Amino acid sequence: MSFSQQTEIEVITPTLFFERRFMWTGQGVMDPPRISASTNGKYLSPQRHGPIYRTGIWAAYLINLGQSIPAGDEVQIQTLARFVDEAQTFVPYLGVRVMPSVRKLMVAVGFRAKRDDVRGTYTAESNSDYLIDEGAMDVPVQEVETDDGFEYRLEPESPKPGRYRIAWSQAAPPR
Repeated sequence: MSFSQQTEIEVITPTLFFERRFMWTGQGVMDPPRISASTNGKYLSPQRHGPIYRTGIWAAYLINLGQSIPAGDEVQIQTLARFVDEAQTFVPYLGVRVMPSVRKLMVAVGFRAKRDDVRGTYTAESNSDYLIDEGAMDVPVQEVETDDGFEYRLEPESPKPGRYRIAWSQAAPPR
């Protein structure tokens, strides 16, 4: 599965680091993420700082942005990661939690073939059980044809704090 996330955040206090959190219910290969970032039209030299750390199905890593970003500036961060579920335990969805400092968000999942079962949802409050979608509202998912299949993007106009999620049936594996 390929997982792409683009986030634009407003820096509240001067920062050099950004934490990227995600859920991975599968077991197997988690390739190191490819990271790019920019601020005020200038490309930064971001790098993953330290290992990916896991707590249950949650995983996270720190991104060193390459320079300190002053309060009030906006930073665009894009990550691309590849996962291989060797144990076949993956629950078919991709979820991200959005904090108040996020100004723009784009989350995408790619498949080799076109699908008609991809659904986007938004939940204002995150449940303690992230595998349940109680109280979720539907949000649009855009289908984009790519060189190697189809990508389904969730890109809310003004992201609100809470949890955004793209889900699909297990029938066909993502690329």
